[in-house]
Amino acid sequence: YAWIGVRCGEGGLTIEQFDQLTGKTQSRPLAVKRVWLRADCDYLTDTSTFRYSTDGKNFTPMGDVFRMVYQLKTFQGIRYTLFHYNTEGRPGGYADFDSLTVDEPHPNGLMRAIPYGRSVTLSAYGDDCVLAVKRTALKAAGKKAAAVTLKVIDQGPGRAALQCDGGFISVASDDGKPVILTSDKPAEAETFQWAENVYGDLTLMSLRSHRYLRLDKKTGAVTADWPGPKPDRKDGCCLVWKIAEQ
Repeated sequence: YAWIGVRCGEGGLTIEQFDQLTGKTQSRPLAVKRVWLRADCDYLTDTSTFRYSTDGKNFTPMGDVFRMVYQLKTFQGIRYTLFHYNTEGRPGGYADFDSLTVDEPHPNGLMRAIPYGRSVTLSAYGDDCVLAVKRTALKAAGKKAAAVTLKVIDQGPGRAALQCDGGFISVASDDGKPVILTSDKPAEAETFQWAENVYGDLTLMSLRSHRYLRLDKKTGAVTADWPGPKPDRKDGCCLVWKIAEQ
């Protein structure tokens, strides 16, 4: 779909970047015979940029931001490759590739270890809404409100109970409504499956309702009846957790 490389022609060497989607080719003279090529890919936005360097340290961008193609017909995504070919249709020329390095700074997304035994606060992604307690009841409140501090209690592999001064967060019925505070010891109604997506958002699935905890800013309600986050992640189901200040 797109590449950056070196072309050897009658006028000497050039560095080129080609984009098949737009048909654009950018070309610059190259005064050296050794060059470093780089493709920086962001798989959360499906975009990439191409760069080159003549010293292996300072990389210069080349070409427009490339929209990587993923289609469902054959489930093919973007793959890396090194190649060399002669455009004149006859044998000749060579390319010597010294190495190929793939650097994945976040191979598992932006996930963090579950903070068992520590205290956290919860807010809704993309919204000024926090999980708070008002008159002993759980509320989805604006960020001017004080977020309730919750201690994360280990409930087995990937599961947690959330404890505050008023008790444990509990799903009161099988339909996920309402979510209350209870003084009971953690059981199924007080246990959530703790999961984070590649963006680092937290989702908490109730083991009682088998639905997700949601903060509804409009009504102030806290429920566990949501089937899952919407694509924009701004429906109050994707949560942001932070270690509470001591």
